[in-house]
Amino acid sequence: VCGCVCLWLFEMLGAFRRSAVLFSRYPVKTSTNITGLEVVPNAQEVLGFLYNKTLKEIQDGFPEHDHYRKSVEKTTKHRLSIIETEPDWRLCEEKIGRGQLEELIQDAEDELLLIPMMRKAKPWEVDENEKVQVVYRHLDYKERTE
Repeated sequence: VCGCVCLWLFEMLGAFRRSAVLFSRYPVKTSTNITGLEVVPNAQEVLGFLYNKTLKEIQDGFPEHDHYRKSVEKTTKHRLSIIETEPDWRLCEEKIGRGQLEELIQDAEDELLLIPMMRKAKPWEVDENEKVQVVYRHLDYKERTE
């Protein structure tokens, strides 16, 4: 009796899994094709969380006129609006145009690490007359300064 019930349950679970894939409105991403970068099944939800957190963090301690704040807010709001309104992950990636959602998750996490560093550095307080050394790095990895 147990064998029959277990076999039946196993078959039913398989059918549910197949039906979820077959009847899914949007295809399931199975690979990013990037070594070491795993698929995030709920990537849009994760990005929504990270983008909302970014918008909250950037408003704390940055003046409204700061160029970094303006840039981060503009980019983040644009991407968030796409993630929230477009249910198809493929169209999200296409509309944003900056790689796969999994790559955008990495970028958003990096931005959240950068924000406290920028807040501490206070680049908006640099005197306009102060000379700043600019370092250029070319593809051949030679540095030159001005």
